[in-house]
Amino acid sequence: MRAKVNVDMGRGRRWPLICALAVLACWFAAPSASADTINITQFDRTVSGDAGPAFTGTVTVDLLRNTVTTTGVPLREQVDSCTATGVSGGSTWQCSFAMHAFGQIGDQIEVNYSGTGAPEPQVTVGFGAFAPTATDTVTVPAFDLDGDFGISSDGSYLTGGCEFCDSWTVNDGGTTLTPVSDRVNFPTDVSNTTPVTITGIYDNGSGTDVNYTVNAPLLTPLTANDVASGTHVDEDDRQAPFCVFYLDTSEVVCNYLDPGSYTLTHVRAGSTLGAQVLTVPGQTGEAFQPWPRRR
Repeated sequence: MRAKVNVDMGRGRRWPLICALAVLACWFAAPSASADTINITQFDRTVSGDAGPAFTGTVTVDLLRNTVTTTGVPLREQVDSCTATGVSGGSTWQCSFAMHAFGQIGDQIEVNYSGTGAPEPQVTVGFGAFAPTATDTVTVPAFDLDGDFGISSDGSYLTGGCEFCDSWTVNDGGTTLTPVSDRVNFPTDVSNTTPVTITGIYDNGSGTDVNYTVNAPLLTPLTANDVASGTHVDEDDRQAPFCVFYLDTSEVVCNYLDPGSYTLTHVRAGSTLGAQVLTVPGQTGEAFQPWPRRR
């Protein structure tokens, strides 16, 4: 004997439960687009991501450096492009720009999905003047993770924060670490040759997650107790020494250095490429020295 259960569908109508379940099954059986993930590394030409298990098709990625007209209208300016083909079944995709990389103020990454089951037709990641053609955007300034983190002089911990990201993690060259109260304690003390990276996670609220990764700064010259307070320090209130590197002019400007002589060392992948002396005059403040950016 089979039992029969009625479900009240409103206005006095009662359908057998088996019919209601059949309707729900039809709803859930229909294929639907899913959330997407985009991975960007500062100054790296390769961009990767995951378009979700329902997507089959092609992903085209454009690097934009938009300009603005005299009347304030953003103009889409594409400087590079790459394409990932044959993406399907939830497989990750990646492609590499030929000449340029995400890293300058105002840079934008435009990801275009072409195929079936796409999470969305297009999403633009970056900062500044978004073109009118940008249908969905995620605010990720290239500078968001720059200058806001510090590693103690003994390499035991990192502190900092970001203004635009929803959260962030640190990788010490093998293990991903989650901060507690804007601080990460390293299981093993790191050094300037340890490949420490910081990843900010950005969510635009409509299904796109962006992971933006940068190289962590070198160890601070301050003593371990003075490196940071454990909370994010605004640029205007910063008292710890910091330097800003300018890619276009190959110059570096340092602030809050005590008077004296300092050695600027150009380090890449743990190898020293060169060194230069920076002299700070008697008045504490700003020092200037041409120097290529550490990458």
